[in-house]
Amino acid sequence: MTSKHRIQTPKNAPTPPPETAAIYLRVSTEEQADEGFGLDVQRTQTSAYATAFGLTLVGEYADEGVSGTKGIGERPQLAAAIQAAKAGHYKTLIVPAIDRLARRVSLLLQIWDELEAAGVTIVLVKERIDTSTAVGRLMRTVIAAIAEFERDNIVARTTDGRNARGKLDGEKGGRVPYGYVRNGSIEIEPTKAAVVRRIFALHRRRFSLAEICAQLNEDRVPTPQGGVTWYPATLRIILKNKPIYLGGKRGESEVCWPAIL
Repeated sequence: MTSKHRIQTPKNAPTPPPETAAIYLRVSTEEQADEGFGLDVQRTQTSAYATAFGLTLVGEYADEGVSGTKGIGERPQLAAAIQAAKAGHYKTLIVPAIDRLARRVSLLLQIWDELEAAGVTIVLVKERIDTSTAVGRLMRTVIAAIAEFERDNIVARTTDGRNARGKLDGEKGGRVPYGYVRNGSIEIEPTKAAVVRRIFALHRRRFSLAEICAQLNEDRVPTPQGGVTWYPATLRIILKNKPIYLGGKRGESEVCWPAIL
């Protein structure tokens, strides 16, 4: 007669330790001000997820004021999170939303590959995606593609708007030539404009670029960058702007620069 033996778990057997997890947070300066999705909010969301699913948090990594388009090497805390994953410090990385991790598909896939190679699962709280599953892996790629598409559309709309305004009044943003200041509209900055006139006056008198630099340096005239050492290359840029200083048209518009010369 064959006897059957039941395998029983000892009463004093230790309870398996809970799975370890870390959280990754990211916010850019603009998002902090405009979207109300600051680090505190992200921290609350990810911590709540860890508690709900019995995960033990062993690390937090937060990149502040860094764009989601930046690579791993340009995001110190993301790099640290990946390094910790490779060292086996945690098994799940909890992220509040997919765009906190990356705003480009290629970058997202790179981060995913690095973490997967280290045996780490990514959880995206907002999208309710657990990338340890096949469905999660598929959704991760699809949502990242949508996020990139939306971002490209925003960039295109912004560019179109700037181009339209450029045709209207020549204003597309960016740095204005030395001698001007943007104050709602383009205006002449008197102190710098005087330097422009001095440079052109010396140039008309056939002073060499080196001689003009020497005079400006001797008088410790601030350079366009705020220093006190002028170089011929800087003067060449100013001299090439002569049509602007004469009150030429701004871009594709009929609006003219305020004349300095």
